[in-house]
Order: sequence, then C-alpha cells, then structure tokens
Amino acid sequence: MKDVISQFENKLLEALEFKYKSLPEQIRASLIETSFVKAMDVEQFYDLYLGNGVYPQERIKKLIYQLFDIKIEMFYIIELDIGLYNHLIYNIGFDKSNIDEFPYIALRKLSLDQTLIIKSRILWERVMNFIYYLETGEDLDKIIRGSKKKSKKAHFFDFIKNTKWSYLEEYRNYIEWFDNKLRAPEVHKGSTLRRNFQTSRAAPDRKTLGLINIVNNSIWTNLLEIIQGGEPSSRFWTIDMEVSEEIEIFVEEEFRGLVDEGWARRIAQTVLKAEGVAPPYEVSLVFTDSETVQQLNRDYRGVDEPTDVLAFGMLPQKEAADSFALPPDGVTRLGEVIISYPQAVEQAREQGHATEKELALLIIHGILHLLGYDHEEPEEESKMKEREKVLLEKCLPY
Repeated sequence: MKDVISQFENKLLEALEFKYKSLPEQIRASLIETSFVKAMDVEQFYDLYLGNGVYPQERIKKLIYQLFDIKIEMFYIIELDIGLYNHLIYNIGFDKSNIDEFPYIALRKLSLDQTLIIKSRILWERVMNFIYYLETGEDLDKIIRGSKKKSKKAHFFDFIKNTKWSYLEEYRNYIEWFDNKLRAPEVHKGSTLRRNFQTSRAAPDRKTLGLINIVNNSIWTNLLEIIQGGEPSSRFWTIDMEVSEEIEIFVEEEFRGLVDEGWARRIAQTVLKAEGVAPPYEVSLVFTDSETVQQLNRDYRGVDEPTDVLAFGMLPQKEAADSFALPPDGVTRLGEVIISYPQAVEQAREQGHATEKELALLIIHGILHLLGYDHEEPEEESKMKEREKVLLEKCLPY
C-alpha cells in the first residue's frame, strides 16, 4: 500500500511543481512547501492509523483511496480553479468595482463560480463518506439508499453528534446555507447565477469559499489527532460564514444614489418583524431596470410583459402560508424580491405620491408574496391589500 501512496503523492507533487515552474526557485519552493499537497500527507495518515490501533486495520485500504479522492478534489479547487480567478479576471484588471460593466468578464466569473459551487459540494460529499466509513466501516450512500426518512446530510450530522466529529455541527448552518442558496438552486432549479448576471451581480462572494476552507483548515489536523485517540483541537470560522439575519440589498449601478440601501433594509426588517418572522432569516432585495424585470417575468413566469415587482420564494407554499416551520439549521430562507425602479417612479407619478412611498409598497408587496400572500382571487387580493396598508403605516408613519 505504501508504494501506491508514494506513487500518488509524487504525481500530485509533480503537478504542483509544473504549475510553479516559471517562478524563481525560492518562491516556488516556499509555495510548494506550504501547500496542502505537502501538509496533507497520506503516508503519515497510513502510519499513524496502523501504529495506534484506534480503528480496525481492515478499513485502511478504502480509507486511503477515499483520501486520494479528497486530495484530488482539493487540488482541482485550490490549485486550478481558484488560480483561474486570478489568471482570467483579477490579474487583468477586473475586480468587484468594475466586473459587472463587462458582460463577458461577468460570465467568465459566473462560470468559475458554478464550477466552484459544484466541486466544493463534491468535496464535502467525499468528506462525509470518509468520516462515516472511518467511524463505522459502512458505506454512507448505501445506508441512505435504505432509508427514506433522512437526507444524506441530515443522517451524517445526526450520526456525528456522539463522535469526536461532533465539532462539525458548528458548520451545519453554513452548509445548509450553501446548499439552499447556491448548490440546490444552481443544480436543480433555475440558475441562481443567471439571475445574478441579469441583475449585474457577478461581484465576488467570499462565502462561496466556505466549504473548501473548512476542509483545508480543520479536517486534516483533527483527523490525525482522532486516529491517535486524541481530541480534535482545530477550528475554522470567519465572519463570512455567519448566517443570521441577512437582508441582501443590490441596486443596479444606474440607480445607485437614488435608492437608500439602509432605508430599504429597515423597511424589510419592519415587515418581517410585523409578520412574525424572527432571525435567523435570509431575503434579497434587488432594484434594477424595467427591461431586466420584464425578461425575468418572461423567463420564470411565462409572461412577456413589464411589471413593477417579482418575488421568487424559497419557502414551500404550505409553510409560507401557515406556520413558518424552520429547516434543520433554523434559518428561514425567504427568497428574492426584484423591483423595477423606473416602474416605481412612473407609478408614484401616476398616484401622486413620493417615489419612496411607492418603493416601500413594492418591498412590502414582494415580501408578502414570499410569505405566502397572493391576489389571484378577490378575497385574497382584499386581504393582501389590507395588510399592505397596515404595514405601510408601520414603515412610513408620517
């Protein structure tokens, strides 16, 4: 087995050396020595695993191959994909301040984002499989196929509560956020990244890097301690991974200065509080042009007409209308409200009131849709309008 490990490690090291071959020798040597390729020493794991006898020896072969898979996936992300962000975007003069001005560069960035989202989630799947097999000698995927009650992720987190891996519970909220905000919409629903492109939101989101950072900064060190009979001592956490009350505001560039983001956030907070939605929750407000809203209306609702506000909800309909039952991580993910700023200005002029009042009405209307209100039937419409009136008085009591 050691020959197999040595061959694998040498090939990965050769790949890393090729990547940095054009750099000065001292810099190249430093980058290689401090890389995860060197730090995540599979042969060291092999020796410690067999030498301490904490876990059954018959599991070692499969565990080694699982580590190979994890290490290759990390190489894809850290040494290839993240490097492409620098090579294709940032090193040629684009950053958060200007990337949305150039659609081709924005698409290049979103393409890399999609790759990062999917590969990061593949990496986490492999980590769960490895830990479960280490602790039980069983295949987690086979266990899940025989159970209709829990998802793989839920089964994994329930299982680790009584193991030394229970510290991973600290990351559960973030992983739920990653799945619900990034992976599930992008893979199984209409592309969340496409909406980002249409509403000019291709700027970097550091939270996307959370999964690779957890694995790179926490898993390996703790693994070596655990297989020697010790306790995990390494933790990784950044403010970028916090998931609590999150009201994301995006104003398209041509309307910046016309929409007060702090004011819009306070309107949303007031509505959610009045409707009984307590933190932690997530909701997004987007202020964009009429053409974008019409295109989204056509693409997602099949209605090729301009409109003032669209609401893309994430709560199941019954949950939205009735009880606000929380998902396992306790975060209420409401969805996204997209408002046409020009349409709001025009409607305010027609109604003879301030644009601020019209924007508040549209924010209220959109959030109520996210919470399950509708106006398809006269009775529903009357109920929604009455609630909008009450909430508007709370939001603008003057």
